[in-house]
Amino acid sequence: MIGKIKQLFQFIWDVIVKFVVDNSLNYSGSIAFFTIFSLPGILIGVILISGSVFGEKAVKMELYDQIQVLVGESSAMQVQSIIRNLEHAEFSYLALIIAISTLLYGSTSVFASIQDGINVIWGIRPKPKRVALKFILNRLISIAMIATIGFLMLVSLSVDTLVVVFNDLLIEYFGKNSADLISFLEQVSFTLIVFTVFVLVYKVLPDAKIAWKDVLRGAVLSTILFIVGKYLFSFYLGKSSFGTAYGTAGSLVLLLMWVYYSSIILLFGAEFIEVYTRRKGRMIKPSSTSTKIITKEIHLG
Repeated sequence: MIGKIKQLFQFIWDVIVKFVVDNSLNYSGSIAFFTIFSLPGILIGVILISGSVFGEKAVKMELYDQIQVLVGESSAMQVQSIIRNLEHAEFSYLALIIAISTLLYGSTSVFASIQDGINVIWGIRPKPKRVALKFILNRLISIAMIATIGFLMLVSLSVDTLVVVFNDLLIEYFGKNSADLISFLEQVSFTLIVFTVFVLVYKVLPDAKIAWKDVLRGAVLSTILFIVGKYLFSFYLGKSSFGTAYGTAGSLVLLLMWVYYSSIILLFGAEFIEVYTRRKGRMIKPSSTSTKIITKEIHLG
């Protein structure tokens, strides 16, 4: 029993050490920056996809509610303001083309940044002769990821709609406990969506071939850390006036902090997967367009 506990702590320590050695905090900062930069394009993409079924107003309200839960009302209002400004902006044809190109490039840059970070952690590098092809494929995959997030938003809205439809039935059967049940169902729905996003990121974005069982383990850990962080961050916001210290930029700073934390969790999960597969005697293999990088330390003297 004691031996297993020691092995567990050694494993956790190995993951932390590799996280530091790989400069994952720097990559997390890069991902956070690109996420904020990409936010307008991602939001517009999600709203267009989900809004085609449930209507843009319902999707905007859902986005507002989710962001408010994560980082508070001020940050949610900031995001709402970004969407409103984009909708009311007037462009000439040339300016419109430039704006669309910028939004498209920006919204796909965040996924390219995530891919680069995980590739480094897993020791994967695109083949030099395939760089142009990989750039195009990466952008297409990024667009597909935005579409997937839009689809997951549809799923979330569908669950919320079903809860509203069967609200009277739930009250009839569960009485006063119906509110707790509704809250539980919404939390389960949110958790499953977060888990699905982590699974897709680890399986689809990196230039690697990896077993589903390893992906699922990493996604479970990342989801747990994400949900725990969500509650701790909400508790901190309720007890602290940190955002007000930055004045009008406070809401953006809070949003950036949450995105940075989420990026850390994402890359920590990737480190977990790498260390776990190596301990099990398996190797994360490169895809056909990439190659595996093996690093060896040589001590002279």
